[in-house]
Amino acid sequence: MDGDLTLHGLTSDVSLDTTFLGSAEWNGDRVGAIATTQLHREHYTLNWQQTIAKGLPVVGSTIRIELDVQAVRQS
Repeated sequence: MDGDLTLHGLTSDVSLDTTFLGSAEWNGDRVGAIATTQLHREHYTLNWQQTIAKGLPVVGSTIRIELDVQAVRQS
């Protein structure tokens, strides 16, 4: 699934690897999906350069986003 993501006033194209989990009828019609993507902090000017004593970064440059979504049809 492709879309736009805006952070700190900067909009970029984002592609989510999406898996449809199926549908079920339980308290209404439901569908489920999971989606993942990775962002790079530098693309959104989120650049934390703090390091611990040995020079290792405290926060990495890559952010992994995982979504687990359920939708229920409203009548």
